[in-house]
Amino acid sequence: MRNNFPTMQTQNYGETETAAQTVAVKEVRQFVERMERLVEQRQAVNSDLSSLREEIKGAGYDAKGIGAIVRLRANEQKLKADYQTVEMYASAMGIDLFGDSPLPETEKPSADDAVGRFN
Repeated sequence: MRNNFPTMQTQNYGETETAAQTVAVKEVRQFVERMERLVEQRQAVNSDLSSLREEIKGAGYDAKGIGAIVRLRANEQKLKADYQTVEMYASAMGIDLFGDSPLPETEKPSADDAVGRFN
């Protein structure tokens, strides 16, 4: 099966390449170089974190405990953002999450209704 890509002559080797192959080679090279830079940056960050943990231990604190607090704070921020989204959708659906506006008696679910849903 023959491709329908335009061909172009490479100046260095006299070989024929398709324009798509040339673009693909450049794109792959960019991805590889970008990944290499990110790996280097990750190694630098990991080294910095290791140094920080040693500094924390040297000051007499528990590095794992401080790490746990950092993770909790990150999770708290993510949960807050998620909750704000849920709150917005609930509001759009007319659902009152906080019970601020009382529902009419006919719309309030009874305890029997809630138990019946799980049986």
